[in-house]
Amino acid sequence: MEASTTTAIEERPEPALAGKKYDDPLWAERYASYWEPVLAPAGRRLLDALARDGLTSDAAMAPPSGTLTLLDVGTGTGLLAIDAAQRWAGARIIGVDPSAAMVAVARRRAAGLAAANGQLEWHEAPADRLPIPDQAVDLAVSSFVFQLVPKRLAALRETFRVLRPGGLLGYVTWIKMDEPFVPRDIVDEEVGELAASWGGAAPVAGDVASVGAAARQLRRAGFQSVRAWQEELSREWTPAAYLEYVEACRNADAFASLDADARTALRDRLRARLARLPSSGFNWSAPIVFAIGRRPG
Repeated sequence: MEASTTTAIEERPEPALAGKKYDDPLWAERYASYWEPVLAPAGRRLLDALARDGLTSDAAMAPPSGTLTLLDVGTGTGLLAIDAAQRWAGARIIGVDPSAAMVAVARRRAAGLAAANGQLEWHEAPADRLPIPDQAVDLAVSSFVFQLVPKRLAALRETFRVLRPGGLLGYVTWIKMDEPFVPRDIVDEEVGELAASWGGAAPVAGDVASVGAAARQLRRAGFQSVRAWQEELSREWTPAAYLEYVEACRNADAFASLDADARTALRDRLRARLARLPSSGFNWSAPIVFAIGRRPG
Protein backbone atom coordinates (compact mmCIF):
# COMPACT_ATOMS: atom_id res chain seq x y z
CA MET A 1 0.00 0.00 0.00
CA GLU A 2 2.03 2.88 -1.22
CA ALA A 3 1.09 6.32 0.05
CA SER A 4 0.96 7.75 -3.47
CA THR A 5 -1.66 9.68 -5.36
CA THR A 6 -0.78 7.84 -8.56
CA THR A 7 -0.86 4.20 -7.58
CA ALA A 8 -3.48 2.09 -9.32
CA ILE A 9 -4.39 0.36 -6.08
CA GLU A 10 -4.95 3.35 -3.85
CA GLU A 11 -8.53 2.20 -3.25
CA ARG A 12 -7.03 0.05 -0.52
CA PRO A 13 -5.69 1.57 2.73
CA GLU A 14 -2.28 3.26 2.56
CA PRO A 15 0.58 2.10 4.84
CA ALA A 16 0.36 4.80 7.48
CA LEU A 17 -3.44 4.86 7.43
CA ALA A 18 -4.42 1.24 7.51
CA GLY A 19 -5.47 0.25 11.01
CA LYS A 20 -7.89 2.55 12.78
CA LYS A 21 -10.98 2.05 10.65
CA TYR A 22 -10.89 -1.72 10.90
CA ASP A 23 -11.83 -1.37 14.58
CA ASP A 24 -15.02 0.52 13.71
CA PRO A 25 -18.11 -1.75 13.48
CA LEU A 26 -19.62 0.41 10.74
CA TRP A 27 -16.35 0.31 8.82
CA ALA A 28 -16.19 -3.47 9.14
CA GLU A 29 -19.63 -3.71 7.56
CA ARG A 30 -18.58 -1.32 4.76
CA TYR A 31 -15.47 -3.41 4.16
CA ALA A 32 -17.54 -6.59 3.90
CA SER A 33 -20.00 -4.97 1.51
CA TYR A 34 -17.72 -2.97 -0.77
CA TRP A 35 -14.05 -3.94 -0.57
CA GLU A 36 -14.12 -7.62 0.33
CA PRO A 37 -15.86 -8.54 -2.97
CA VAL A 38 -12.93 -6.94 -4.81
CA LEU A 39 -10.39 -9.05 -2.91
CA ALA A 40 -12.38 -12.29 -2.73
CA PRO A 41 -11.34 -13.75 -6.12
CA ALA A 42 -7.67 -13.66 -5.11
CA GLY A 43 -8.38 -15.58 -1.91
CA ARG A 44 -10.24 -18.23 -3.85
CA ARG A 45 -7.37 -18.45 -6.33
CA LEU A 46 -4.98 -19.02 -3.43
CA LEU A 47 -7.04 -21.94 -2.11
CA ASP A 48 -7.42 -23.25 -5.67
CA ALA A 49 -3.64 -23.19 -6.13
CA LEU A 50 -3.04 -25.06 -2.90
CA ALA A 51 -5.58 -27.72 -3.86
CA ARG A 52 -4.52 -27.93 -7.51
CA ASP A 53 -0.88 -28.49 -6.68
CA GLY A 54 -1.75 -31.26 -4.26
CA LEU A 55 -0.21 -29.33 -1.41
CA THR A 56 -3.24 -29.91 0.79
CA SER A 57 -3.81 -33.54 -0.11
CA ASP A 58 -3.89 -36.14 2.65
CA ALA A 59 -0.51 -37.44 1.56
CA ALA A 60 1.08 -33.98 1.50
CA MET A 61 -0.29 -32.75 4.82
CA ALA A 62 -0.77 -35.95 6.83
CA PRO A 63 -1.54 -34.17 10.12
CA PRO A 64 -0.45 -36.28 13.09
CA SER A 65 -3.75 -35.61 14.84
CA GLY A 66 -5.72 -36.97 11.89
CA THR A 67 -7.63 -33.66 11.66
CA LEU A 68 -6.34 -30.87 9.45
CA THR A 69 -5.87 -27.63 11.41
CA LEU A 70 -5.95 -24.55 9.18
CA LEU A 71 -5.09 -21.02 10.32
CA ASP A 72 -6.31 -17.90 8.52
CA VAL A 73 -3.91 -15.10 9.50
CA GLY A 74 -5.72 -11.76 9.47
CA THR A 75 -9.08 -13.36 8.80
CA GLY A 76 -10.94 -10.04 8.67
CA THR A 77 -14.62 -10.67 8.07
CA GLY A 78 -13.97 -14.38 7.68
CA LEU A 79 -14.51 -14.99 3.98
CA LEU A 80 -11.34 -17.05 3.38
CA ALA A 81 -11.77 -19.07 6.58
CA ILE A 82 -15.37 -19.89 5.73
CA ASP A 83 -14.41 -20.84 2.18
CA ALA A 84 -11.71 -23.15 3.59
CA ALA A 85 -14.22 -24.74 5.98
CA GLN A 86 -16.53 -25.50 3.09
CA ARG A 87 -13.69 -26.95 0.98
CA TRP A 88 -12.09 -29.13 3.65
CA ALA A 89 -14.90 -30.85 5.50
CA GLY A 90 -13.94 -31.88 9.00
CA ALA A 91 -10.95 -29.55 9.22
CA ARG A 92 -10.48 -27.32 12.24
CA ILE A 93 -10.39 -23.71 10.99
CA ILE A 94 -8.90 -20.94 13.17
CA GLY A 95 -9.45 -17.32 12.15
CA VAL A 96 -7.28 -14.69 13.85
CA ASP A 97 -7.59 -10.92 13.41
CA PRO A 98 -6.69 -7.93 15.60
CA SER A 99 -10.01 -6.18 14.95
CA ALA A 100 -12.92 -7.11 17.21
CA ALA A 101 -15.30 -5.45 14.75
CA MET A 102 -14.09 -7.55 11.84
CA VAL A 103 -14.18 -10.76 13.89
CA ALA A 104 -17.75 -9.95 14.95
CA VAL A 105 -18.78 -9.88 11.29
CA ALA A 106 -16.98 -13.20 10.71
CA ARG A 107 -18.71 -14.85 13.67
CA ARG A 108 -22.10 -13.62 12.52
CA ARG A 109 -21.49 -14.89 9.00
CA ALA A 110 -20.37 -18.32 10.14
CA ALA A 111 -23.17 -18.82 12.66
CA GLY A 112 -25.74 -19.77 10.05
CA LEU A 113 -23.55 -22.00 7.91
CA ALA A 114 -24.37 -25.63 8.51
CA ALA A 115 -21.47 -26.71 6.29
CA ALA A 116 -19.01 -25.03 8.65
CA ASN A 117 -20.78 -25.90 11.90
CA GLY A 118 -18.30 -26.76 14.64
CA GLN A 119 -15.29 -26.22 12.39
CA LEU A 120 -14.64 -22.53 12.91
CA GLU A 121 -13.17 -20.65 15.84
CA TRP A 122 -12.21 -17.00 16.07
CA HIS A 123 -9.57 -15.11 18.03
CA GLU A 124 -8.61 -11.44 18.32
CA ALA A 125 -4.85 -11.04 18.00
CA PRO A 126 -2.27 -9.49 15.65
CA ALA A 127 -0.37 -11.53 13.07
CA ASP A 128 2.92 -11.17 14.92
CA ARG A 129 1.49 -12.43 18.25
CA LEU A 130 -0.71 -15.39 17.41
CA PRO A 131 -2.55 -16.99 20.37
CA ILE A 132 -1.59 -20.47 19.20
CA PRO A 133 0.93 -22.98 20.61
CA ASP A 134 4.10 -23.92 18.79
CA GLN A 135 3.72 -26.42 15.94
CA ALA A 136 -0.07 -26.63 16.26
CA VAL A 137 -1.13 -25.79 12.69
CA ASP A 138 -0.94 -27.88 9.50
CA LEU A 139 -1.80 -25.19 6.96
CA ALA A 140 -1.76 -21.38 7.25
CA VAL A 141 -3.31 -19.04 4.70
CA SER A 142 -3.53 -15.27 4.48
CA SER A 143 -5.17 -12.85 2.06
CA PHE A 144 -4.06 -9.20 1.82
CA VAL A 145 -2.72 -9.03 5.36
CA PHE A 146 1.07 -9.14 5.29
CA GLN A 147 1.15 -5.62 3.84
CA LEU A 148 -0.69 -4.34 6.92
CA VAL A 149 1.57 -5.76 9.63
CA PRO A 150 4.23 -3.53 11.24
CA LYS A 151 7.06 -5.89 10.23
CA ARG A 152 6.35 -8.52 7.60
CA LEU A 153 9.32 -10.74 8.48
CA ALA A 154 8.21 -10.89 12.13
CA ALA A 155 4.71 -11.94 11.09
CA LEU A 156 6.07 -14.60 8.73
CA ARG A 157 8.30 -15.97 11.48
CA GLU A 158 5.35 -16.05 13.86
CA THR A 159 3.38 -18.09 11.33
CA PHE A 160 6.41 -20.36 10.93
CA ARG A 161 6.40 -20.87 14.73
CA VAL A 162 2.85 -22.19 14.86
CA LEU A 163 3.23 -24.51 11.85
CA ARG A 164 4.16 -28.11 12.51
CA PRO A 165 7.21 -29.52 10.69
CA GLY A 166 6.05 -30.09 7.13
CA GLY A 167 3.29 -27.51 7.55
CA LEU A 168 2.54 -25.04 4.79
CA LEU A 169 1.94 -21.29 4.46
CA GLY A 170 0.26 -19.79 1.40
CA TYR A 171 -0.54 -16.10 1.11
CA VAL A 172 -1.50 -13.40 -1.38
CA THR A 173 -0.88 -9.67 -1.20
CA TRP A 174 -0.14 -6.62 -3.34
CA ILE A 175 2.96 -5.88 -5.40
CA LYS A 176 4.11 -2.26 -5.50
CA MET A 177 3.09 -0.60 -8.74
CA ASP A 178 2.36 2.97 -9.82
CA GLU A 179 -0.26 3.13 -12.55
CA PRO A 180 -3.11 5.57 -13.23
CA PHE A 181 -6.75 4.84 -12.56
CA VAL A 182 -8.72 7.79 -13.89
CA PRO A 183 -11.96 7.37 -11.87
CA ARG A 184 -9.93 7.45 -8.66
CA ASP A 185 -7.99 10.48 -9.84
CA ILE A 186 -11.24 12.32 -10.58
CA VAL A 187 -12.53 11.55 -7.10
CA ASP A 188 -9.31 12.80 -5.51
CA GLU A 189 -9.47 16.03 -7.52
CA GLU A 190 -13.05 16.71 -6.47
CA VAL A 191 -12.68 15.68 -2.85
CA GLY A 192 -9.52 17.77 -2.51
CA GLU A 193 -8.48 18.24 1.09
CA LEU A 194 -11.23 15.95 2.37
CA ALA A 195 -9.27 12.77 3.09
CA ALA A 196 -10.20 9.24 2.15
CA SER A 197 -11.78 7.18 4.90
CA TRP A 198 -8.84 4.90 5.73
CA GLY A 199 -8.27 6.23 9.29
CA GLY A 200 -4.94 6.78 11.05
CA ALA A 201 -2.67 4.14 12.56
CA ALA A 202 0.98 3.23 12.98
CA PRO A 203 3.07 2.65 9.85
CA VAL A 204 2.95 -0.83 8.34
CA ALA A 205 5.10 -2.95 6.05
CA GLY A 206 3.38 -1.95 2.82
CA ASP A 207 3.23 -3.77 -0.48
CA VAL A 208 5.78 -6.41 -1.48
CA ALA A 209 8.46 -5.00 -3.78
CA SER A 210 8.48 -7.95 -6.20
CA VAL A 211 7.87 -11.66 -6.60
CA GLY A 212 11.52 -12.26 -5.79
CA ALA A 213 11.25 -10.21 -2.61
CA ALA A 214 8.26 -12.28 -1.47
CA ALA A 215 10.20 -15.50 -1.99
CA ARG A 216 13.29 -14.16 -0.24
CA GLN A 217 11.33 -13.09 2.82
CA LEU A 218 9.74 -16.51 3.13
CA ARG A 219 13.18 -18.11 3.04
CA ARG A 220 14.51 -15.63 5.61
CA ALA A 221 11.62 -16.62 7.88
CA GLY A 222 12.77 -20.26 7.65
CA PHE A 223 10.52 -21.64 4.92
CA GLN A 224 11.72 -24.06 2.27
CA SER A 225 10.27 -25.34 -1.04
CA VAL A 226 9.32 -21.72 -1.65
CA ARG A 227 7.30 -20.77 -4.70
CA ALA A 228 6.03 -17.29 -5.65
CA TRP A 229 4.34 -15.90 -8.75
CA GLN A 230 2.54 -12.80 -9.99
CA GLU A 231 -1.03 -12.46 -11.22
CA GLU A 232 -3.48 -9.60 -11.73
CA LEU A 233 -6.53 -8.76 -9.65
CA SER A 234 -9.16 -7.02 -11.76
CA ARG A 235 -12.50 -5.35 -11.28
CA GLU A 236 -14.87 -3.99 -13.91
CA TRP A 237 -16.62 -1.06 -12.25
CA THR A 238 -19.51 0.94 -13.64
CA PRO A 239 -19.83 4.68 -12.98
CA ALA A 240 -22.73 4.09 -10.61
CA ALA A 241 -21.03 1.25 -8.73
CA TYR A 242 -17.78 3.17 -8.36
CA LEU A 243 -19.56 6.28 -7.09
CA GLU A 244 -21.49 4.16 -4.57
CA TYR A 245 -18.23 2.59 -3.37
CA VAL A 246 -16.58 6.01 -3.06
CA GLU A 247 -19.41 7.53 -1.04
CA ALA A 248 -20.16 4.51 1.14
CA CYS A 249 -16.62 3.24 1.72
CA ARG A 250 -13.49 4.84 0.25
CA ASN A 251 -14.41 8.49 0.97
CA ALA A 252 -17.28 7.95 3.39
CA ASP A 253 -15.83 10.25 6.06
CA ALA A 254 -15.29 13.01 3.51
CA PHE A 255 -18.91 12.84 2.38
CA ALA A 256 -20.14 12.68 5.98
CA SER A 257 -18.20 15.86 6.85
CA LEU A 258 -20.31 17.88 4.39
CA ASP A 259 -23.78 19.30 4.90
CA ALA A 260 -26.59 17.91 2.77
CA ASP A 261 -26.34 20.54 0.02
CA ALA A 262 -22.55 20.23 -0.31
CA ARG A 263 -22.79 16.45 -0.30
CA THR A 264 -25.36 16.53 -3.10
CA ALA A 265 -23.24 18.97 -5.10
CA LEU A 266 -20.14 16.79 -4.74
CA ARG A 267 -22.08 13.70 -5.74
CA ASP A 268 -23.50 15.46 -8.81
CA ARG A 269 -20.07 16.70 -9.93
CA LEU A 270 -18.59 13.24 -9.59
CA ARG A 271 -21.49 11.60 -11.39
CA ALA A 272 -21.16 14.03 -14.30
CA ARG A 273 -17.38 13.62 -14.65
CA LEU A 274 -17.46 9.84 -14.29
CA ALA A 275 -20.23 9.59 -16.88
CA ARG A 276 -17.95 11.19 -19.48
CA LEU A 277 -15.38 8.38 -19.21
CA PRO A 278 -15.48 5.41 -21.60
CA SER A 279 -16.55 2.13 -20.07
CA SER A 280 -13.00 0.84 -20.49
CA GLY A 281 -11.83 3.55 -18.09
CA PHE A 282 -13.48 1.66 -15.25
CA ASN A 283 -11.50 -1.55 -15.82
CA TRP A 284 -9.27 -1.56 -12.76
CA SER A 285 -6.42 -4.02 -12.23
CA ALA A 286 -3.48 -4.36 -9.88
CA PRO A 287 -0.55 -6.78 -9.61
CA ILE A 288 -0.65 -9.30 -6.78
CA VAL A 289 1.81 -11.90 -5.57
CA PHE A 290 1.07 -15.43 -4.39
CA ALA A 291 3.71 -17.05 -2.20
CA ILE A 292 3.89 -20.57 -0.75
CA GLY A 293 6.46 -22.10 1.57
CA ARG A 294 6.79 -25.15 3.79
CA ARG A 295 8.28 -25.49 7.25
CA PRO A 296 11.04 -28.10 6.97
CA GLY A 297 10.80 -31.33 8.88
